[in-house]
Amino acid sequence: MRTLPSCLSIAFLLCVTSVAHGQGGGADPSEAEGTWNALLKPTFQPSKTATVKDIVLERDRIHLLLDDGTLQFTQPINGVVFGAVFHGKGRLQVSSANALEEQQLGYFVKQDGLNLEFSEATLSFTDSTYDEVVGKVHWSATPVPGDDLYGTRQRQREDLGANLLARVYKGVYSGARQRTALFVADVKTQDFGWVQSRYDAMDPEEVSAGRWVDRPRGVGKQFDTWVSFPAAGRTASDSYRDPVGRTDYVVRSYQMDVTLSAGAELTATA
Repeated sequence: MRTLPSCLSIAFLLCVTSVAHGQGGGADPSEAEGTWNALLKPTFQPSKTATVKDIVLERDRIHLLLDDGTLQFTQPINGVVFGAVFHGKGRLQVSSANALEEQQLGYFVKQDGLNLEFSEATLSFTDSTYDEVVGKVHWSATPVPGDDLYGTRQRQREDLGANLLARVYKGVYSGARQRTALFVADVKTQDFGWVQSRYDAMDPEEVSAGRWVDRPRGVGKQFDTWVSFPAAGRTASDSYRDPVGRTDYVVRSYQMDVTLSAGAELTATA
């Protein structure tokens, strides 16, 4: 069931809509549901399919190499192109920030630094990725219909509780695009399945990578974080010196009235 994750996503959606609106870049609250549904079921631009070769996207220690293949972009929302699908040959490289992260990475993947080949990828972003790529590709002469890879991967992640959808929404309507910049590459590898790398300017530890794995005793999946560290060579102590410095709001206190019936029905007022 997705009842709880969906409720949390909607609550987060309403909060970030209000905050973004207050910053001068937000949506009218009446637009929230339509925008959310558009992100939930993204459509692609048939005319925005490109042949790519030797494209490199760098986000701090994340290096995404699109060696050879095709890239197709989503329809923009609020003027922002927020996603893309890649088919072809590529490599994901993430170098360790320190000895501890290197040890952690070696434990999970038996590599000193992450260097994985992939055949498919979905990109979710609210930074300058689209503008960065458009000048380096060759657009297809004939429109190409999009597939459902992006939507499928998004549904799979959200069902597991990733909540990335709400984070993309926040970036799309942000009035401070650099402050809320997001770049997520979800790549399909031969040895490790789908692997995710992420640069999130709203996170004290902006750079991370890992994958979803089965929990013991068949109780679902959890995200195994292979590496997670601050960008620009900062230490963790520097990053967390102001623990709420990057948040939009801080909940100082709250009250909850929760009832659970014998029929396993839960009602709550927060």
